[in-house]
Amino acid sequence: MPTTTEHEALVSLFRNRPRLAAEVLSGVLGVPLPGFTEARVASGNRTEAVPAIHEVDLVLELRDEERAVMAVVVEVQRDKDPRKLFTWPLYVASVRAELECPTMLLVVTPDAAVERWGREAIEIGHPGWVLTPLVLGPTGVPVVTERETAARMPELAVLSVMEHGEGTRGYEVALAAIHALGHLDEDKAKSYTSYILTALSDAVRARLEAEMKQGNYLEPTDLEKRILARGEARGEARGEAKGEANAILTVLSARGLEVSDEVRAAVLACRDPEKLERWLVRAVTCERAEDVIAED
Repeated sequence: MPTTTEHEALVSLFRNRPRLAAEVLSGVLGVPLPGFTEARVASGNRTEAVPAIHEVDLVLELRDEERAVMAVVVEVQRDKDPRKLFTWPLYVASVRAELECPTMLLVVTPDAAVERWGREAIEIGHPGWVLTPLVLGPTGVPVVTERETAARMPELAVLSVMEHGEGTRGYEVALAAIHALGHLDEDKAKSYTSYILTALSDAVRARLEAEMKQGNYLEPTDLEKRILARGEARGEARGEAKGEANAILTVLSARGLEVSDEVRAAVLACRDPEKLERWLVRAVTCERAEDVIAED
């Protein structure tokens, strides 16, 4: 995954599900948190005291009914950057002063070496003042393979693919995350599909393609080309109506939805590329196979 895309993808997972930070802090890193009723992205510029050249990736608030009880500064770090040893304490102090509540630093990285580096204590200089970042990296992100877990926490499932998609269990985490897409709205489903596909190794992608040919599972490159590219030409054969129709039926089957003879016949008989594209997008998020063709 390109550097910029991976950075933005990781930030978006925490922005789309603010509670994800609390879930990984308490459930994965074992950090005790105060009781809260709401997690949300901090509104406006919460780091006004920080010079303009410093940009915090994301600030989240954990709130009770009246106020913020904890703030979390989320920083995505792909490479070692000695400068961050000076700016991270500044971020924490600035957000703490602005929100007037305890503040934690959560560093998210896809690199094991950066994960080890990021955990090193930062000596501020004042006696007793030490900042030890909380780091979520490849060794800490859980391997999400159960569909129920993925459906309940789709962002964690996608994060699992981004961290483990090229490993030995890449195929399992990819399937779990793909099935979770049906529980999301269309925009998130398309974005997360892109993150999943880009994170997979060639071997995992090839295996998924082979399964699709046998009619067993979702074929990822087809999703990428038809749902995300939305009609852009990325292969002559796969742009044909027959391939589009088969992709719709494969998505429905992969999600475990029952496809009636009526729906199957309607999909296979359609030769309208724009209609087939709409149906394929619906197939990712619909509750019943009949909903794919209902509006048409």
